[in-house]
Amino acid sequence: MSSIRTILVPVDFSAASDRALEYAIELATKLDAKLHVLHALHRQSLMTPSGEWWEGVHRAALDGLNDARRRVEASGRPCETELSEAYPVDAILDAAAKLSAELIVMGSHGHTGLAHVVLGSVTERTLRQARCPVLTVNAADAHERELRA
Repeated sequence: MSSIRTILVPVDFSAASDRALEYAIELATKLDAKLHVLHALHRQSLMTPSGEWWEGVHRAALDGLNDARRRVEASGRPCETELSEAYPVDAILDAAAKLSAELIVMGSHGHTGLAHVVLGSVTERTLRQARCPVLTVNAADAHERELRA
């Protein structure tokens, strides 16, 4: 097995992605790896948001990425952040290839049944298409840890 030097962490600022970031920080510390935190802010083709609304969403995403970077750097690990406007799966796969990431750590919301069929699953599609290992952190695990804290 090759050494893990770069870990990609796609985030959507949910409890599951927050837990995935925590896990990735712990793992990067043990492996002496750097983290690359990615958020994909994709405009849906069916909706045309106003410029002002989109700017607010864009600013909030940058703020979230800056918070993630500060958390990573507080642990002593190097961190880069990226805001992509590509479709999430495409953004993740492109970033992983560009970075030559050896691992992707991401949250999973755990949708099942009709919700999964309707909403799809960025995590599932990433698992199927990624060329490197993908470690998922379940939303239920994140919720369970929040209840214990």
